[in-house]
Amino acid sequence: MPGLLGGDKPVEPQSVRIGGTEAIAYEIPELGKVYLSELDGCIAFGLTRTALKATVRAHEKKKSILDDDALGLVVSRMSKDTSIMFAAHVGRMAQVATGVNDVEVAMVANPVSQLCRDTMTWFAVSQSTNQFSVKFAIAGLPRINDALKQFGPVINAATGTFAPSAGRRYELAEDSDEGTSEAKTAKNAKDKKPKEAL
Repeated sequence: MPGLLGGDKPVEPQSVRIGGTEAIAYEIPELGKVYLSELDGCIAFGLTRTALKATVRAHEKKKSILDDDALGLVVSRMSKDTSIMFAAHVGRMAQVATGVNDVEVAMVANPVSQLCRDTMTWFAVSQSTNQFSVKFAIAGLPRINDALKQFGPVINAATGTFAPSAGRRYELAEDSDEGTSEAKTAKNAKDKKPKEAL
């Protein structure tokens, strides 16, 4: 898998030790290092050493996503015949992304982590002898008004647009016969239709 993401050649793995546990690191172009380890037959994956170390500590303390207020609720809703499941807390993932070296990613991830603090997404595949189902859901989406307040200035700055002025527009009229100029509103400056000759 790292080789497929890395380009046209396999990615050479590196043996590392994180949190007292043996792990493997892969250097993937445009992504950086990713870390893999095995914990009692389960694969642990982390985008940073800190993330994988936290996973190892949670495993040692017998902690599980089943005990998590958000992720545990998602798992409890899965049917017993679920064979594949992916669940993520969008706000927490964005919070992790704020620590990357890419400034643009961090600038977007920071407000997203605040807006999506209650947003969950999950994907599950369930199969039994007489049924096959695929489920995908998103819950706890942020309010549109909050999102516009947060990202509105950023969008305006990026596109060069500005909010229209609430005041009236004025334009300078052409010089009169007396050599003076008058400031008239756009409404009053419209040309008048000439009168027909009798």
